Amino acid sequence: MMECEEYMEIVKQDVVRLVKMIPGNVCICRWSGQQLELCWISKRAEKIFGSTLEKNRCNLLAMIVPQDRGTVMAALHKSVSEGTDADCVYRLLGRDRKNAWLHC
Repeated sequence: MMECEEYMEIVKQDVVRLVKMIPGNVCICRWSGQQLELCWISKRAEKIFGSTLEKNRCNLLAMIVPQDRGTVMAALHKSVSEGTDADCVYRLLGRDRKNAWLHC
């Protein structure tokens, strides 16, 4: 039987291959009900946000423009409770202090 770490490494490799085919920026997050944890970020997205996975792993909500946080949290709550995809547009503060528009 495959160990969890081995499985996660295979999944990570699959994600990296998939992201290379997407002509955009990709972040993979986990929603805990109150916290948005950044699990993985593409190199292109790192350049825009100026952050590494380690630096902002548990602080993604803090990077969302304050006026958009409620919208994001409501979309995530709805997604989890209904078992559907989250669907909202929001702004994340980039490394140059300019807003980047995102969709989840």
